[in-house]
Amino acid sequence: MISFEQLVSPIAPENAILAGKTTQLNPNGFPLSSDHLLRLIHFNVFRGLITNKAILSGRTFQVKVELDFVLPESKDLCDGLTIVRSRPGQALPKSLSPTYIQASVAHSSWINMFPFPEIRDNLIRSEKDFDHEDLCYDLFGEMFFTSAFGPISTEVGAADDEFEDDVTARRKGLIVWGEPWDVNSWEVTPGFIRKWAWVLENCPQLIDSTNRWRAKRDEKPLVYSVDETTV
Repeated sequence: MISFEQLVSPIAPENAILAGKTTQLNPNGFPLSSDHLLRLIHFNVFRGLITNKAILSGRTFQVKVELDFVLPESKDLCDGLTIVRSRPGQALPKSLSPTYIQASVAHSSWINMFPFPEIRDNLIRSEKDFDHEDLCYDLFGEMFFTSAFGPISTEVGAADDEFEDDVTARRKGLIVWGEPWDVNSWEVTPGFIRKWAWVLENCPQLIDSTNRWRAKRDEKPLVYSVDETTV
């Protein structure tokens, strides 16, 4: 069977996460100002997850589901509720393969884009209990949308000089350094963990990947549990 890697070339120009600016974002040095860096990180994450969405659209069945209950409108950001299942014979990265919960529980389609099965399942299980728009704001910032549902908290929290660096300081999101379907390309900031710890439950791959990227910058590793997080 043809592998997924043979079907999709690494960071083809039209799919480049940084739209031709890959060399400007590296774990060892940041010539950009803090504001420009944050916008680039947000754009990078947005393009990465949209790339994953494009991969899924041609290699899975996504069925819209009409249910009796209606999510609050701030929780319905994409194409409504769906279930998603793999297409037989279609190459798909293991990280994006639908879980049992994705295939059996109707959920917001944007959740499918994350390349961590445990994170997807955690979001689906708690879908009615968290503010989807707030999470998207932390991931994508103002470049993704201007709130149509009232003000969003933009408080970034106090930076801890011992734990934060130029890459992660005062940020509550993710960073992607390479192919967005590769779990080893992703890093989570300490601020995201402090705010969204439950999202990462049972997902050691993201913490392991994060610590590899932090090690490249000579940063202390994160030690995570759902009840207590230290760096």
